[in-house]
Amino acid sequence: MTLGSKKPLATTGGDCSACPKFTRSHDLRHLFATRALESGGNPILVSAITGHKSLDMLRRYAHPKMAVKRSVVEAVAAAVDANKVT
Repeated sequence: MTLGSKKPLATTGGDCSACPKFTRSHDLRHLFATRALESGGNPILVSAITGHKSLDMLRRYAHPKMAVKRSVVEAVAAAVDANKVT
């Protein structure tokens, strides 16, 4: 089984007893990329780990939640407010 395999884990000998029956290693690749980037992972390193040849391809696999996007925007807004010249 390779990281990009689209075969169900049950047919590849993968151990994923907590995963739904339809889970494929390809699905886990999407999940890993998303969670790694949401956790602040360096996109270049995440791309290297997942085997994506470009950041554009990694972008297709990452599906950040709206709450994560919102927290990033709020953090930038707070940083801008803190650095305002008075």
